[in-house]
Amino acid sequence: MGRIPRTSLRGGRYPLLEIWVVLWTCLWWIVTPLAALDRKFWDGGKVPRHPVRGTWSLEDAFPTLGLLPGTLGFAVPPGETNRIIFVNMGGVAYEVSLSNKLSSRLFLDLSDRVFFEQESGLLGMAFHPRFQTNGWVFVYYSSKEGAGGLIQSFNRLSRFTVPPGGDGRPDPASEVVLFHQEDPGPNHNAGCLVFGPDGYLYLSVGDGSLWSNRVTQRLDAGFFGGILRLDVDRKPGNPPPNPGFGVNPNAYSVPADNPFVGARQYGVGDQVIWKGENPQALRTEFYALGMRNPWQFSFDPKTGELWCNDVGNGSREEVNRIRPGANYGWPWWEGTISTTDLEVEGTALPEFEYSHFSGRTAITGSHFYRGSFYPELDGAYLFADWTGDIAVLRPGEPGEPEVTWIVNLPGVVAFGADPRDGSLLLTSGSGRIYRLVQRPVVGEVWPEKLSETGLFENLPSLIPRPGLVPYEINAPFWSDHAIKRRWFALPGEDSMMTFRREGAWTFPAGTVWVKHFERPYHRPSTMLFPMETRILIQTTNGVSGASYRWNDEGNEADLVPDEGSDAMFYAWTPTELVTQIWHFPGRNECLSCHTSVNGGPAGFNTAQLNRRTREGVTLLSQLDAWSVAGYFSEPLVRTHQMPALVSPTDETQTLEHRVRAYLDANCAACHQPGGLTRTPWDARIGTALDQMGLIGIRSSVSSIGLGEFRIDPGHPENSSLFLRISTLGAFHMPPLGTSEMDTEAVDLIRRWIVEDLPKREGYDQWAARWLPEHWESLRSQSLDPDGDGLNNFTEYLLREGPLNPQRRWKPVIAREGSRFVLRFNRWAGRHFEVQWASDMTPAGRWSRLEVEENDPRATLSDSEASIPLPDGPTRFYRVIVAGD
Repeated sequence: MGRIPRTSLRGGRYPLLEIWVVLWTCLWWIVTPLAALDRKFWDGGKVPRHPVRGTWSLEDAFPTLGLLPGTLGFAVPPGETNRIIFVNMGGVAYEVSLSNKLSSRLFLDLSDRVFFEQESGLLGMAFHPRFQTNGWVFVYYSSKEGAGGLIQSFNRLSRFTVPPGGDGRPDPASEVVLFHQEDPGPNHNAGCLVFGPDGYLYLSVGDGSLWSNRVTQRLDAGFFGGILRLDVDRKPGNPPPNPGFGVNPNAYSVPADNPFVGARQYGVGDQVIWKGENPQALRTEFYALGMRNPWQFSFDPKTGELWCNDVGNGSREEVNRIRPGANYGWPWWEGTISTTDLEVEGTALPEFEYSHFSGRTAITGSHFYRGSFYPELDGAYLFADWTGDIAVLRPGEPGEPEVTWIVNLPGVVAFGADPRDGSLLLTSGSGRIYRLVQRPVVGEVWPEKLSETGLFENLPSLIPRPGLVPYEINAPFWSDHAIKRRWFALPGEDSMMTFRREGAWTFPAGTVWVKHFERPYHRPSTMLFPMETRILIQTTNGVSGASYRWNDEGNEADLVPDEGSDAMFYAWTPTELVTQIWHFPGRNECLSCHTSVNGGPAGFNTAQLNRRTREGVTLLSQLDAWSVAGYFSEPLVRTHQMPALVSPTDETQTLEHRVRAYLDANCAACHQPGGLTRTPWDARIGTALDQMGLIGIRSSVSSIGLGEFRIDPGHPENSSLFLRISTLGAFHMPPLGTSEMDTEAVDLIRRWIVEDLPKREGYDQWAARWLPEHWESLRSQSLDPDGDGLNNFTEYLLREGPLNPQRRWKPVIAREGSRFVLRFNRWAGRHFEVQWASDMTPAGRWSRLEVEENDPRATLSDSEASIPLPDGPTRFYRVIVAGD
């Protein structure tokens, strides 16, 4: 009997510590057989395997080109059809040759002067109408000044020149600055840059994240919150710009017919905004104002009308028909929603608006189409939402356009046109360039009635057809007090899904998921009334979904229209009867959460499904049962060692683990790398807390009173995550499918911020405490300053110091009566698991010690673990230690 002095760190979900021991004992082992799930043949019912997706689709425009991540927009030199310039936020622009042999090269590199963070970067590019003779290229970007931690960002509009006789690329040293103003924040910089049919340069500018009329309703406070119109040719009769804000009067003039040239005062309704105190401070460059973040605009090539998308805050997204001098209301109005008590009159109404309650969250690219490539779209304005929905707007009477949502592509950034044929190109967050194509209608329609889908043998009782398997998850998504039931089915009886310990699984086409929503009908909630049943099916190119609304009798459900619908219900919460608005999602809304980054179905993954469920009177592992029944392409082993969320309401778990489970279930569908979010932090349970981008990170919504930090330990009132979860309305998170407050989650996160985080010591704090400044070089996680065989991160996990080799956490084997036990200190918030192997060779297989006391879950308080060891031949033991 003895201890082998070896420790090591392993990669994986968390940094792990392995402590090894060996014991000579006698063999004794009990194996409990797993109750098998009897897999039944699933015939697919009448759920469409290939649902109708409409006549429009998107294809990879340049499949041999590869990805262009960070691409924000397009620019095409006038009169040319052989190349497109793609603008990258990081500070570079790429030229793609459209010859038979597609190729790309660097066109312009400004990365040495571009401030690249969130919505700051290289934002727009436009070629002068006479580019072929003067070589002028105009660029709008976020420039940086300073060094180290003192970098300041500026909004800069500049001109570059392609030298005669060169290779067709502008000289980075030829920059002429038109204006250069300080940027108050990294977001809301807009940046659409286009020459209009009148030959003038138009530029959209955002509010700089400043939610006040201090800038967006001021004509003397800089270039914020509107559309500018400049004369870069300095035509005779056009006045020079007024001084201030880094203006270069030798680089442009102001069109004499700009709406604010010669203005003596300015106001809207009964609000007098500028009284004409200093005419030289007036920014006559403005063509229209009162916008939040006018992402992309487009001229109607036939009429010259200007149409613009304005990104909303938390409630509405706008399409505006731009009129000279018009005020579009921000920040007093968000669409037609008043944001103040002033009820300011006289602002321009949006041509079209849509609510975030639809599942759409941020309007992005747009293009006014005229041409013959798409005859059906001639005279239509196309626009997209960041969640992926793409719409066709056909102008009608003011405020009464006809809008049709036609196709979905998550992460659309901007529109452009292929100069060869006029077909529409779209950039996406993935870095791939897509082309809009029209194809014949194909596919099957969804049944009009839920009973016609063939999912249930008895619909009112929800008795599933053979092959449709019920399942449970660990941490349900909040759904306004609704109680949910879930099923899935794989086609046939021999198709399989591919399991991954972490990340998205893959599924055969024809896999079906069903989620059913019920509400308490009386109090207490022993009687439940059905509201909605949603169906998701895996196709050969993604997932498709539909929803069914139950009738008042509770015996049938009808297919929800493509665009979705709303209803009002009475329902019991845990404390009272409430009236709530319930949203039935439309077809494309399903794809807001069930995205490719999630593998399709959100919540159908290892951490959510790794739990014990009841099969008759037997409790068994859900994953193991499916493995034995043949649902996975390879059998699963040691599922107890795999990631598993806990219930956020489980008081036996640590606050941090419960909060992390809530964030994974409710936020990670969008908040993860590649997710559909404008705020980059990672909510996945497998991401270390210090790497999530939450703790102590400055909030992008601090300027509107939603907290200075994403999480400020000890201060929920200054933490944007808490404020957005605890506030209903425009700023509420999660933004989809909810109109009721999750009070338990609000209290959970408040307690975590107030009680846990102030006393939590991260690695950096631990290293600074133990290794002062003169030992700073020894703070690396992989170093072992005291030479005891444990590196710094291991010492941190075990709450030891890095400078005392005599003090070391270790497990010991002791005798208790007639048996041996493994004893060690079990620290709160750490996960400990004992494993064994029969030999120490590289091929030795480690298994969890299957005794009740060997529970790997983190505990609420420190304790001493005493793990009984079985009799038997020689065995080696190790302890796996992991942090939350």
